[in-house]
Amino acid sequence: MPTDPTPDPAPDPASDPATNPAVAFLDLCYDEATALLVEARDYLEGLTGEAADALSPEGALALTGAMTLLTRRLTEAMAWLMLERAIAGGEVALAEARDHAAYTLSDGPDLVADRVPGATAGDAAALPLAARGLLDRSRRLYVRLLGIRKALVAARAAAGPAT
Repeated sequence: MPTDPTPDPAPDPASDPATNPAVAFLDLCYDEATALLVEARDYLEGLTGEAADALSPEGALALTGAMTLLTRRLTEAMAWLMLERAIAGGEVALAEARDHAAYTLSDGPDLVADRVPGATAGDAAALPLAARGLLDRSRRLYVRLLGIRKALVAARAAAGPAT
């Protein structure tokens, strides 16, 4: 079997977390979002039998709303983080990224509020502790990412037009 004498290209230092702290930080946030998504999946897979039967119809609706909100937050966060990692790593030009839907992380009240859509405060308070914990952690991550996005937008504006 012939071998290719061309050596592998050197990795781009801009996309290396060891040399680019922005990439390292975005990687940590992405890992956190991924871990939350896996936890949510595992939680929902385990919510069967007695645990599911113990929920009232209103409680089941509140849980569905909570998990939908959790999924939406994490999906938007992960899409934004992937795009920002690509920008920081030099894989995508900022001007090109600005045309992408994921570039704008939504700051709608339904994503940042500490409430479950379609559920009363009582129904939301009656959610299982694990569901409330996942929902709270996703909200805190999302709000943190909104702050990071705001700082990035300000820094980019101060740096001048994107090429």
